[in-house]
Amino acid sequence: MYLQVNRRQFKCDNCQKPFSEKLDFVASKRTYTKRLAENILEQLKEGDILNVSRRNDVTEEDIQRMLEDMTEKITYQDLSKLKRRGFFQLLQVQYYLEDILGCSVDLGTQDSLREHLREPVLEDVINAF
Repeated sequence: MYLQVNRRQFKCDNCQKPFSEKLDFVASKRTYTKRLAENILEQLKEGDILNVSRRNDVTEEDIQRMLEDMTEKITYQDLSKLKRRGFFQLLQVQYYLEDILGCSVDLGTQDSLREHLREPVLEDVINAF
């Protein structure tokens, strides 16, 4: 069970353009709370996307979006200063993914990560490095 938030809509007095209220506990353009996203991401360390989505009555696409939001937030803030390339960069990606997933990660083959995450998220993480 979770709280789904529907934002109130308002119109600008000057231009009559509609806008939504801003809530500090809900990310922009999202209907779920930040706390729910954090909880689901913690559950992903123990299970896969399909089971976590069923357990929390959330779509797989919502979980995918939560993962993408999290990788954007972490990747651009913490890893923007990375300058080394090659082997050290690959190790950094491996440690980063192991920290997110909570298990060891083999970067030797493409199929080794598919059971944990979908391709678009992996592409975002790897492109950031």
